[in-house]
Amino acid sequence: MHPNIELWWLLHQLMPDYHTIADFRKDNAVTFKKAFKMFVSFLKGEELLSAETIAIDGTKIRAQNNKKNNFNEATLAKHAAI
Repeated sequence: MHPNIELWWLLHQLMPDYHTIADFRKDNAVTFKKAFKMFVSFLKGEELLSAETIAIDGTKIRAQNNKKNNFNEATLAKHAAI
């Protein structure tokens, strides 16, 4: 018998710390990228997205802007082609 860790965390109102989440995201970066691409493909297939350029960013905005964080249509097209 295997314990249900997710249920245990929910019942005890436990939350992973930022380091645990960051490690999980780092260790599964390729899988996350594939999942997001599949989700966008699904939305397009269901005609829930138009052919317009969209960009979604869930990070906090810093008080600086460098080329690495600056996305325009050409940069987004290059990322979409990958």
